Amino acid sequence: FNLLISLIIFSQILKISSYVGFFKEINFILSYSILLFGIYNLKNLFSFFNIKDFLLTLSKMEILIILFLLILFIISISPPSMADALDYHYGIPMYLLKFNQIPSLDFWLYGNVGGNGDIFNSIAIYLGSDNFGSLIQLISILLFFLFIKKEINNKNKINFLIIFILSSPTILQLLSGPKFMLLPQLMTTTALYFFVKIKKIEVIDFIFIAVLLMGAAQFKSSFIISSSLIGFLTFYKALRFNKIKILFYTSLLTVTFFCTYSYLE
Repeated sequence: FNLLISLIIFSQILKISSYVGFFKEINFILSYSILLFGIYNLKNLFSFFNIKDFLLTLSKMEILIILFLLILFIISISPPSMADALDYHYGIPMYLLKFNQIPSLDFWLYGNVGGNGDIFNSIAIYLGSDNFGSLIQLISILLFFLFIKKEINNKNKINFLIIFILSSPTILQLLSGPKFMLLPQLMTTTALYFFVKIKKIEVIDFIFIAVLLMGAAQFKSSFIISSSLIGFLTFYKALRFNKIKILFYTSLLTVTFFCTYSYLE
């Protein structure tokens, strides 16, 4: 949850800064903050993770899953080659880092079809890592697997679900480039899970689900349809318990995620 919300907040900050002319400065701060924080946590990971003891506790199915994940890791750190990645998924962040603003619609049509995911790729370009976007998505799906493992106690069901997801042919494309498709899917899936699980949606639950859905729609505009459907159902379910606060936060989040950019443009 921390990773998903942080990515949404960082991408929003970067997008707003691109409209007000402070993109390079904000990008510098966020890029090195993420880099230093990542190095610090990597050191902590190796300090408590005992690989030998971990491998001894694995079943044959779990070893197979780990092998699948290692293959996906190799794919995620390979050089991106998809046409749209080399066009606007990296073209937009490179333009932002060079000119400090969003490309004009009159100048470059595809420069205006990108979402927050393409703006977030500017961190990867700035740090000299072409694979940051794909690696972030791989880490996200790993954390999603750990989440559902805690939610479902049956090991056979968990292993089947993970194999079912990893065996999808489209996952190769989703993790082989900087196109943010898998990450918004995890955002909408997480939101849907909490919508179904929580019987009475409190205000804080509604805000969490709404941020995930609006963040997914901002990362990739094709997720507007699925996010809107889950969002309307969540809004209707939450409205029965606290109308005034739900209406207030719905208006506030809508302005923050969607109306702000129209005003700045």
